[in-house]
Amino acid sequence: MVRGITPHLRDHVARLFNLAPDVIVLPGKYPVRIAARSVFCYFPVRELHMSAGTVAGRLGIGRPAVGIAVKRGETIVREKGYNIG
Repeated sequence: MVRGITPHLRDHVARLFNLAPDVIVLPGKYPVRIAARSVFCYFPVRELHMSAGTVAGRLGIGRPAVGIAVKRGETIVREKGYNIG
């Protein structure tokens, strides 16, 4: 599990994308996984006010990758009307 990011959030995002919860944080360039990971980064940074650096450290990815994911996630959240649950 990703430290500091609750299982509830991971499970919620997984349900939104019809994925297994552990798949969200696996590396890969599959479009649905990228979208889910982007929303998973967006919620802690924009809604829970965690720093991108904190999220990056907890996910084991670079801060710039989180920044890109947050922007992508914001677009997805707005288009689909998702909320943090």
